[in-house]
Amino acid sequence: MADDVDWNALAAQVMANYEATGSWYVGDATPPVSQPDPVPEPEQPPPVAEQPPPAPEPAPVDWNAIAAQVLANYEATGSWYMGDATPPVTPSDPAPEPEQPPAPGTPVEARPGYTVVLSDDFSNGYDHSHWGDPFPLPYPNGPSSNGAYIWNPGDVNVRDGEMQVTMTHQADGTWTTSGFNSFKAGVGIHYGTVDFDARVESAQGTTAAFLMWPMTDTWPPEIDILETPKGDAMHVLHWGNSSADADVIMGGPDPSDWHHYTLTWLPDLVKIETDGQLVAQWDYNPLMCRWGSA
Repeated sequence: MADDVDWNALAAQVMANYEATGSWYVGDATPPVSQPDPVPEPEQPPPVAEQPPPAPEPAPVDWNAIAAQVLANYEATGSWYMGDATPPVTPSDPAPEPEQPPAPGTPVEARPGYTVVLSDDFSNGYDHSHWGDPFPLPYPNGPSSNGAYIWNPGDVNVRDGEMQVTMTHQADGTWTTSGFNSFKAGVGIHYGTVDFDARVESAQGTTAAFLMWPMTDTWPPEIDILETPKGDAMHVLHWGNSSADADVIMGGPDPSDWHHYTLTWLPDLVKIETDGQLVAQWDYNPLMCRWGSA
């Protein structure tokens, strides 16, 4: 140790420091401050992958409101569905093109199970091989049985592509008319179908008939596809041996308009359709005869 150290002064200073600060140290009255070890940085957690925001909670379904809407749609439209008051439309297949009538002179195709016996669109005028001679045959020349008119073959002719039967007021004041029938040409059928388009002018005191007449030219039987008393549509099946043996059915569209008529004659059934709608039908015992069409 060096001889110049004043141990007494150092001791006094240490004592004074203790009394002043409660700590034993050498120097001025400010105790030395121990520097703490640096605090370690807190360990960082590993980065967390970013998560998508949670989906919002679905709104609660108001089943009462939906039921009320469906009921309102039904009352408004007659259909059960959800949504506004316009019912859903299901696309439909396009409507088929209407069937066009065959061009004049086009051969008629037979229905399955049938053979065409006679087809005439009158594009070639009055064909005697189809219809024979117009009435008066089989009726006698002169006045009709009721005296109202005279049979006149001139009242049957093809005009403007149509077979026409007229009623003519002659210069002498008499009325004339006539008719035509395939049996006059020896053409008839034994069961089958008959199709034709026709209209009948409506006039007071007149009537017309489209009928099936026996090839034997002996009445009865007779099928009246259409008669027009007082302008009404009438369909009649005659059988047996007298005019009393007949069954009359009224009904069908106005015969003064154009319509398509179909007769179906089978061994146990006769039916008549107008524009595809059934207007008369009979079940019957077979009438064993061949009929022509008038």
